[in-house]
Amino acid sequence: MLLRKSIFAFAIIAFALSMHSPTVQSQAINKQQQARLADTAKTMHVLGTWQGTTPCADCSGIITTLTLYQKAPNDFTDAVYRLHLKYIDRGSFTNYGTWTILRGRPGDANATVYQLDPDKAGKQYYLRVDDDTLQQLDGDMKPIDSKLNFTLKRIGKSNPSSQ
Repeated sequence: MLLRKSIFAFAIIAFALSMHSPTVQSQAINKQQQARLADTAKTMHVLGTWQGTTPCADCSGIITTLTLYQKAPNDFTDAVYRLHLKYIDRGSFTNYGTWTILRGRPGDANATVYQLDPDKAGKQYYLRVDDDTLQQLDGDMKPIDSKLNFTLKRIGKSNPSSQ
């Protein structure tokens, strides 16, 4: 009976450790990927940087800064973004990923949309309203149904010819 309980306890511990291990591994891989993308961004050209204060469910707002990097003017292969989120009255974090340009969206075949993380489930979409304005869209590439502000304005030098 004691042996059976010991085996059962060992099985529970092994199961718990196996459940924790992929999380630790995926976090380590994500940190490595983030570092690699941050290093890549240092060698790229800045397409533009946009900033705005977007809504936050449980704080005063999020100062959102999005920088899009490209290999060279009009070369968007392996493009990288940097998304810095500063929670007002709290901390901040920075995320790096890849992005691509989409032409068209529901209701507007001529729209230019920047798609963040095109190869992941958590895609984000930003509509290029004009040279200086991006509007965050929902997961279906439609305007977010809210009276709250989801607009980012260009900061720094404008370079519309490379868009």
